[in-house]
Amino acid sequence: MTDQPAYKDPAAVPHGLATTQVDGHDITLLRDGETVFPAMLADIAQAKREVSLEMYWTGNDAVGRVFRGALTAAARRGCLVRVVCDAFGSLELPAGFWDELLAAGGQVSPFHSSAEPAGAPLWRSLVSRDHRKVLCVDRRIVYVGGLNLAAPWLPHSQGGAAWRDTALRLYGSEAAAAAAGLFDQTWKYLRELPAIHGARPIATVGPRLVLLANHPQHRSGRVIRRMYLWAIRRAQHSIDITAAYFAPRLLFVQALLRAHRSGVRVRILLPLHSDVFLANVVAAPAIRYLLKHGISVYAYQNGFLHAKTAVVDSRWVTVGSHNLDALSWAFNLECNVAIDDRKLGQAMDRSFEEDLAASVQLSSAPKPAGLVDRAREIGGKLLLAGYRWL
Repeated sequence: MTDQPAYKDPAAVPHGLATTQVDGHDITLLRDGETVFPAMLADIAQAKREVSLEMYWTGNDAVGRVFRGALTAAARRGCLVRVVCDAFGSLELPAGFWDELLAAGGQVSPFHSSAEPAGAPLWRSLVSRDHRKVLCVDRRIVYVGGLNLAAPWLPHSQGGAAWRDTALRLYGSEAAAAAAGLFDQTWKYLRELPAIHGARPIATVGPRLVLLANHPQHRSGRVIRRMYLWAIRRAQHSIDITAAYFAPRLLFVQALLRAHRSGVRVRILLPLHSDVFLANVVAAPAIRYLLKHGISVYAYQNGFLHAKTAVVDSRWVTVGSHNLDALSWAFNLECNVAIDDRKLGQAMDRSFEEDLAASVQLSSAPKPAGLVDRAREIGGKLLLAGYRWL
């Protein structure tokens, strides 16, 4: 693949699976890099004042270079362009990767390249990552989802691995201002500069639209976990969860079991194969437990499933970066959107069914067969045990 992939003309970018209006915001559901990347690039190209990007992984590849070029062009037009990239997630970037943007007047801050500001312990900076995937343009448009800016999210036809993922595009000043405020707070934390706006862990944009996030000074992501639990406990008919990394606490599993026993259809969709060494091993005990109690678990087999979404009763939807594991709820910076909307919920239902058609239903989770597999599972359980107090 070349550095300039054959993205569609911005005017021809598809509108996604559904577009709806909630609390004065136009919201578009987008699926996979083939749709998300062109939409993001089109909005950056039209930016007039400001572009803020908070991204866990920016690849030293065609996608990363295309976005660097788009950000650089925005800076040359006079836009305030700021980038926060996680130092571990973007570890492959060479030292001079952002020089072009910096020369154009853009600004870049790595998140936890060595230690936190104010002399915080090194172990925390190693464990805690900025896992958000948020783009904010002119404080009018915000993207929230699971996609990083890297080649694996491109379709096979463009040299990628066609990783399956989901994002939302929100057009409206209140949601975008809330997202920009979260970015400002992270920027202040990293640069020790006055924030442009304050930020709160929860930004209630309207009665049916909520932006949920944690912040560097209070890293716990329990606010997003509580949001999941709130929705699960109020489910009447169905719960469909897509999880790239699945190592839930017992409290979460028990909530799913109570919903199942009350007659709610509960389905969990996970990747058949993970890109993380211990992910499948750590997930196996929870999968076996859910299957034992009659909850349906599916494994996506058409490539790697990286999405982090849920839809409850075909109307309550969440999309974002938060995984159902300890790192997301205890250490990482995360951001999700929660929306109550029937049209969006039904579109999410259709997307979930499409993924199920490319999946296999599990009848059991593989048990450790040999000494190495057993050691891996024990290691995974010990890893989880270290988070039980969180």
